[in-house]
Parts: sequence; structure tokens; C-alpha cells
Amino acid sequence: MNYNYVHQEDIPVLMEMFDENLGKGYMTKEKMMHYITDKNELFYAARREDNTLCGILLFGEESAETLAEQTKLPAEKLLHMAAGKKLLKCRSMCIAKDCQKNGVGRELFQTALTEIKASNKYGLITSLLWEYNGTVPAEKLHLDNNFKFLYRLKMPWYGYEDYHCIVCGGRCCCDGLQYILKL
Repeated sequence: MNYNYVHQEDIPVLMEMFDENLGKGYMTKEKMMHYITDKNELFYAARREDNTLCGILLFGEESAETLAEQTKLPAEKLLHMAAGKKLLKCRSMCIAKDCQKNGVGRELFQTALTEIKASNKYGLITSLLWEYNGTVPAEKLHLDNNFKFLYRLKMPWYGYEDYHCIVCGGRCCCDGLQYILKL
């Protein structure tokens, strides 16, 4: 596997990957273009030997106020935990079906975390994990990388009216689990 960054020419494959793994409407081409071009977004890619995209991991900088709303922790506490450094949110992770359960996601996640830590710019990362049918696919990955569980959120994606969840068959009724990592 090769690990680098997502590019504009990856958008068609990204759309297929998101639609297949999460459902229609979770991600739009416009959002992807923003994430690819915004310098405050870290959009990592896993690629097969032929350079085709097989996984992505997206982190983005967030304000203390935005993360306070999302984590239910006071902004002051988040800023204190970050020790004067920037705050990151893990926005999304998606692995192609044929590459799941073979370590691609784990290696992509660890490669990204290593780069993020080495940059010495960030002090805190939050991540909201998808729970469906009693499972949380990315939970072990986060726990293995020292993320701490904060709380369960009831149906955080339900408000996305255009999102058609692959599990729910309509608006997403899945719960989310909020995790945090102090770097």
C-alpha cells in the first residue's frame, strides 16, 4: 500500500466509496472539493499498488466553540487540554469494501496520526464513531491509539435530510460514540 493525500481526480472514486460504505448523500462533490483544497483539512489516502484509491481518512481543524458543542466539553477545557495548539476533528474514514479487514484502515490511521503528532501543531483530536447494529467498526482502532470514550450521542446524523443511510434504509437513526485524544 501507498499512503499519501487525496487529489481532485480522486473525487469519482471517493463518491462511490462513500455511497457504498455509508450511503447516498453522506458526502457531496462540493464538500470533497472543499476538503481537498482547504489548507486546514488533512485528507489522507491509501492507494493500491496501481495507485487506485482504496481508503481515505479526513481530519479538519475546528474552533474550540464548535468542538465544545460537539463534545459537550467546555471550550476552555478543550483549549487547556490542547495546551495552546490547534484542535482537530476526525471528520470521516472510509475503506473500499475489498480492502476492509486487512489492515489498510489501521495503517492509514497510524500513518496519519504519526504525521499529525510530528507536525507539533495539534493538541487534541475528537472523533465521532458510527454505531450500527450494536457494532462500532472503528472503536478498537481508536482505543488502540489512546482515544478515550466521552459519551454516546443519539442519532447525530438524523438531521442530514439528504443522507440515505445504508443501514437504516432512509434517514440515519444510528447512534454515535464520541472519543477524544490529547496529543
